[in-house]
Amino acid sequence: MRRGLFLGGQLVIYSLLIVANESHLGALPGLFVDQDGIDGCNHDHGPAPSFSAPENGSTVKGHHGAPAQLHCTVQELHHRAVSWMKKTEDDLQLLTVGESSHTADPRISPDFTYPHLWQLKFNPAMINDSGTYLCHISTDPPLIRHIRLEISVPEPIVEIVDSLTDAALSSDRVLYYRIGSSLELRCRVKRYWIKPTRFHWLKSGNPVSDELWRGGISIYTEITKPGQLENKLSIANATINDGGNYTCSLDSFSVSIVVHFLKEEKQAASQHASNGGHSSVMENAFHQGMACHLILSFLLQVGISHRH
Repeated sequence: MRRGLFLGGQLVIYSLLIVANESHLGALPGLFVDQDGIDGCNHDHGPAPSFSAPENGSTVKGHHGAPAQLHCTVQELHHRAVSWMKKTEDDLQLLTVGESSHTADPRISPDFTYPHLWQLKFNPAMINDSGTYLCHISTDPPLIRHIRLEISVPEPIVEIVDSLTDAALSSDRVLYYRIGSSLELRCRVKRYWIKPTRFHWLKSGNPVSDELWRGGISIYTEITKPGQLENKLSIANATINDGGNYTCSLDSFSVSIVVHFLKEEKQAASQHASNGGHSSVMENAFHQGMACHLILSFLLQVGISHRH
C-alpha cells in the first residue's frame, strides 16, 4: 500500500514538473511547458488525448546487444507532453519528456514520428533494460500505458570455418595436412553480444596457449562485426604431433574438429581430395600428375620415332 502511494506521488510530481510554466518556476530545460492557467483560461477543447496503441500491459521482446524500441501512438495530443519512465521495485525513473532526454545513458533516446508515434529507443539494448516502462501523457489526471520490455541473451552459433571458402565445417569432418605445412583453423561465433570470459582453443583437452613457448604458434581474436567474433589459430611447420582433436571453446559453448598430419604428400593429397581439402595440396598433386603425363608422352613419341 505504501509503495503504491509512493509511486502515485512520484507520478504527480513528474506531472507537475512537466506542466510547470515559466511564470512560476521558470523554464525547466528540456521540459514541455503546459500553458494552461497562464491566462486563466482552459484551452482543452475538442477530443481529449488518448492511446491508440499499444495495449496496456503489452510485452516487447529484444536481444541483448541489438537495437530495441518501445512505442506509443497518441491521438489528439495537442499541447500536452508525452514522457517515458521506467518503473523499478520502489521508484520511477524519468527518461524522456517530449523529444528531450532526461537520462545520462546515451543508449536511450526518445524519437517522434509525425503525427502520432512516440518511441523510446535502446541502441543497443542490454539485459538490465528489462522491466516495466510507462508511456505518460501530461493530462490531469495523467494517462498511462504500461509496457513490459524483455531482453534476452540468444544462444550463440559457434562454428569452425574453412579458411578458403569461409563455409562452416561439420563436426564429423576430418582435416588432413602433410607434415611441415601450416595449419590454420578459424572459429567463428555469431550472435554473441556480451564480452566472453573465455574464448580459446583446446587440443585433446589441453589449452593450445600452453604450447606458445615452442614458437610458430599464433592465436588471434577479433570482433569482425557487432555480435560476431573470430578466433584464428595458426601453426607453422607443423609436425605429426600437432594432429589431434581441436576444440574451439567459448564460455560454455564449444565445437570440435579432428586434424591428421600425414608423412607422404601423395597420401595427404588423396585424403584432402576425399575430404574437400585445401587447394594448395591438391594443386601439388595435380602438377605432379601432369609432369608424369608429359614425361610418358615424350618417351612414347621418342619410341615411335626410333621405330620409323
